[in-house]
Amino acid sequence: QEKIDKAPTIDAVPGVHAYWYGSEFDGYADGNPVYDTWGCSHCHEEVSAEGFPPDYNYCPYCGAKMDSKEE
Repeated sequence: QEKIDKAPTIDAVPGVHAYWYGSEFDGYADGNPVYDTWGCSHCHEEVSAEGFPPDYNYCPYCGAKMDSKEE
């Protein structure tokens, strides 16, 4: 117990969850915009991916887990 009490502690940051939102499009398909640039809902950095949100499980800029739904 004494070793546990003396062990250093950390300030853990809760996990951040986010989603991709379309930020720039260059045309339409069936009346819907076809996005080629997508932004992270947490840090708002952008990545390129034609037509569909990037296939990243995490944002490459801030590390947010991309599993949330758009609000």
